[in-house]
This record gives sequence, C-alpha cells and structure tokens, in this order.
Amino acid sequence: MASSFIASCPDSNPALPVKAYPKLAVPSTTFPGATIDLDYTPIDGLDPSAPLYAVFFHGHDAIFVPLTDHKKVVVPSDLKGTTYVAIST
Repeated sequence: MASSFIASCPDSNPALPVKAYPKLAVPSTTFPGATIDLDYTPIDGLDPSAPLYAVFFHGHDAIFVPLTDHKKVVVPSDLKGTTYVAIST
C-alpha cells in the first residue's frame, strides 16, 4: 500500500525491510457485485500460466476470488466499509 507514496530515498538510507510492489489500480466506479478490470503490472518471474486471485480484505476477513484473463474479477457482493485488494497466487 505504501508503494504509491515512495518517490525516492537517498542512497545513504538503509534498504527498506519490505518490497514495494507495483501499483494496483481499481476503477473508481467499483461496487459490490461488479465485474471489474484490474490495472497492474505482473511481477517479474511469475509464471504467466499460474492462477491468480484478487484478495479482498475487509474487517477481519480475506476473500479470495479467481481472476479471469489475469485482469478481470467479480467483486464479492457482501463487502461493506473500507476494503483493500491485492493480487496473489
């Protein structure tokens, strides 16, 4: 989530203890039950035939939904409140 806020770091800083993954963009018109296209760049070295999932985090739950064509997903219809999404194998 922090990757969009990191512009640069001085060379004198120690390496970050986490990996900054590429940005994942979700359409602004997204709503529960919608089929959406996700905009992201796959991570280098990932097997292109490996199944991918959109993981929707809300409350204490994580809902895994398979991606179709590696870019489309149906948003779970029972999401409420603040929700985060990530791509996972």
